[in-house]
Amino acid sequence: MEHRLAPSAPILPPAPTRLALPAAPAHPGHGRLVGAAVVAVLAIPVLVPGLIDPVEGALPVLLAGMLLVAAWLLGRVPMPPLAWIAWGATVVSGAATLVVVGLRPELTAEAAGAGPFALPPAILVPLIAYELGVVATIIGSVWYASRVVRRANRHRRAR
Repeated sequence: MEHRLAPSAPILPPAPTRLALPAAPAHPGHGRLVGAAVVAVLAIPVLVPGLIDPVEGALPVLLAGMLLVAAWLLGRVPMPPLAWIAWGATVVSGAATLVVVGLRPELTAEAAGAGPFALPPAILVPLIAYELGVVATIIGSVWYASRVVRRANRHRRAR
C-alpha cells in the first residue's frame, strides 16, 4: 500500500523571521571600480620614464603593463585595444632593440656622441618603434583610465 502526502500539505512549518538580514548593496562592485580607477591612473605616470630609451625605460613599461592588467582584473572594464596592443608592440620593439645592441655593440660605438640619428637602421628603426609605442601606450592608458573613472562615477550616481 502506497502512502502519499497531499500536494498542499506543508512538510515543515515556516520558521519565524525575527531578524532581518541587511540588504545587499545596490552596486557591490563600486569599491572594486574605485580601486581599478586608482591603479589605472597610477599606470600613466609610471609609463613616462619609458620614454627615455629601452634600457632605462624597460622596467617602467613592464610595471605599467602589470598595473593595467591589475586594473582590468579589479574592475573588469574592457580595455581599449590601443592600450594593450601598443603595450605589447612596445615590449617587442624594446626587446628587439636590446637584442640588437647586445649582439652588435660596435654599432652603437660608431655613433657615440654623434646624436641619435647617427645610429644604424638596425637600431634606429626598433628604437623609434619603441618610442612611438610608449606614446601610444600612454594615450591608451589615459583612455582606459578615463573609461574606468567614468564607470565608477556611473556606479556612484546609481546608488
